Amino acid sequence: MKNTLFLLGLAMIIILGGCKKPGIVSCEIISPRNGAELPINRNITVMVDASDSKGTIAMVTVFFDNNPGISTTTDPFRVIIPSALLTLGKHTIKAVAVNNEGTQEESTITVNIISDESPDFVTFADGKIPPGWKTSTWEVDMTIGYDDNYSLKSKNHPASVVAGKTMNASSYVEFFTRGDNFDLYIDNEKAQAFSSVPADKENWTKWIYILDGGKHEFSWETTSDPSIYLDAISFAVSTLPEVTTNSTVTNITTTSATSGGKISDDVNSPVISRGVCWSTSQNPTINNSKTVDGSGTGSFTSNITGLTTNTLYYVRAYATNRVGTAYGEQVTFTTQSADLPTITTSNITNITSSSATGGGNVTNSGSGSVTARGVCWSTSQNPTINNSKTVDGSGTGSFTSNITGCSPNTTYYVRAYATNSVGTAYGNQVSFTTTSSSNTAKVRFQKKKAYDYVSEMSVDNASGGELASYYFGTAAGTSPYYDIPPGQHVPWYYYTYPGNSGWYHCLDNSTYNFQIGRKYSVVCDDDGSYLIFYVTDDGPGKSSEPGEQEKIVSPITKIPKKQASELTEKPRADVSN
Repeated sequence: MKNTLFLLGLAMIIILGGCKKPGIVSCEIISPRNGAELPINRNITVMVDASDSKGTIAMVTVFFDNNPGISTTTDPFRVIIPSALLTLGKHTIKAVAVNNEGTQEESTITVNIISDESPDFVTFADGKIPPGWKTSTWEVDMTIGYDDNYSLKSKNHPASVVAGKTMNASSYVEFFTRGDNFDLYIDNEKAQAFSSVPADKENWTKWIYILDGGKHEFSWETTSDPSIYLDAISFAVSTLPEVTTNSTVTNITTTSATSGGKISDDVNSPVISRGVCWSTSQNPTINNSKTVDGSGTGSFTSNITGLTTNTLYYVRAYATNRVGTAYGEQVTFTTQSADLPTITTSNITNITSSSATGGGNVTNSGSGSVTARGVCWSTSQNPTINNSKTVDGSGTGSFTSNITGCSPNTTYYVRAYATNSVGTAYGNQVSFTTTSSSNTAKVRFQKKKAYDYVSEMSVDNASGGELASYYFGTAAGTSPYYDIPPGQHVPWYYYTYPGNSGWYHCLDNSTYNFQIGRKYSVVCDDDGSYLIFYVTDDGPGKSSEPGEQEKIVSPITKIPKKQASELTEKPRADVSN
């Protein structure tokens, strides 16, 4: 028993002695700094400080937004993000450090990618301190002098220099420095240096900062060897663009208008976006509705859409550069009201058992041109253009409408209508009652199959006067019944075959005797090879709906479809012969 306990204790000592407490992993992105502004067409070098208190960092992986990570295993940990991944605006860079035990830590920063077009700059070495700037020493025993080229120098020992400038508005400031062993500070905050500079500034260091309006201090401090000094400094200041809004808004409709503006100066920073913004509240910004009308300086035109009728709007032109967004003067306009046309309905005349004459008068087109007008009718009150209707031209003024396809001894309600871009307006309602059909025969037309050869059918009297007709186009269908005088009349069809188009007899013997008080159908059928025509007697008092035919009462006429030259019926023009 003692031996057993001894062995168990020894095992526990061995196990506990073999446990190793994991190290603490640290990870920090040291370059670029959080919030840095970086040029769009240059690679980004990411420096990561990563360590493990008890082990080794096996790998550091850097992610740019949601792109695949780029890894390195070599300390110092440095990764290049290619410029091809960069777009203007804010982006996230994340570094993940993993030790040899799989423990990881991460660091995340945000950077702003900006245009790399550098503004013009002036240099202290040009022979004078720029207007509004001054230099002074931070230490009494420091001497500031100028060499023969008027380059600013610090002499004898490490020292500091400060320059002050009052900004009238938000400004984009670029410094280019030449020399070693110094740091640049802006308002006592150490500035971010860029390794990439224009070709004409080789061996210089570029510094960038965006400042609000007001007083700011720019200082540089030598850091070590008194024999190494700052021998020159250049700077450029960019502010918001200068933009004006077109004084007049044109082409105002119920829902749209035209505006624009002019960018007269980009103030050392290219305009990357321009347009107009608008709102029903004063001083609109790009957070409201806006257009985007290109970039750069110069004049531009903007199409404002999606507006509400009869509404006051405020408009300002805008222009955006790397400093921010500037706005032009505010102008106003009011969209047109949404007015329908004004129209009256004419009294009904020439009433028969199946037709009548109506019309109307458009006295005002409203907020837009009248594109369609006519009358609509129904057996129910207040008809609309969804019921039966005519289309009788466009514009204002009086017009006449032919109302057809009515049933005998029936009351109809009629309204004139006019349509513009706002909608459809209706005139006053009038009514009429068709006459009885006791002294007439009734004829309708049926086209049983849809095809191109027959587009219209009609019935004429013996002297060639048209009594009734119906247009099918290429579709099949059935017309209403039409009242015609009884007697011997000629059924026709319009043949559309190229080279032989025209009116032709439906029947071999040309005419048929339509009797008073009876209903007939003139039928066109198609068996694939022939057009087939005949007349049916539908009897008295049958429904006018399709499918109510009675017996065929005329010889069946068959006309070959394949050859137009085989047509033998006399054309309509020869009916008097």
